[in-house]
Amino acid sequence: MIKITFALTEEDYLSFNKYHLANTPSGRRLLSKTRLMGPIMSLFVLILFLILGARPSLLMAETVALTILSILMVVFSKQFLWFSTKRNIRKIKKDGKLPFSPQGELLFEEDAIHEITPDSECHTSYSRLERIGITDEALYLYFGAIQAYIIPFSCLSDASEKDRILAFLHKKVQLDF
Repeated sequence: MIKITFALTEEDYLSFNKYHLANTPSGRRLLSKTRLMGPIMSLFVLILFLILGARPSLLMAETVALTILSILMVVFSKQFLWFSTKRNIRKIKKDGKLPFSPQGELLFEEDAIHEITPDSECHTSYSRLERIGITDEALYLYFGAIQAYIIPFSCLSDASEKDRILAFLHKKVQLDF
């Protein structure tokens, strides 16, 4: 059994969301939809102006403005989505409802991961793990499309503990990581 006592910060949670956005199928789908939203809305507005019989000069000005707007939305969609995510998380935090447990323990037992926080206790079978993500700052154990245990490496005693956890997980799950 391996026991980890963790303390998650807002930055740890934001890093998880950034990783999720860039490295998971659902995050990439959301990013693609966000990129397409601007050009589609611009095309819709142009068609509407055309149907309503707008003057050619107004139609040309709208075309230029909406083309520029569409290009900006495609180029900066990742930053826009990231800003929006950060704002929503901070808004939830301001309301006093954190979307994560700030502290707790993870016990890697033989048959399951046992999470103990001040508010809850949860067992997750290793067979429920869908994906394992590793960054320079943390380990993410996904057990749902957007649910994961976040293990910041800062809460580990040293690099050997990280290696021990990864070796243990390698024995328990048949996932590439």
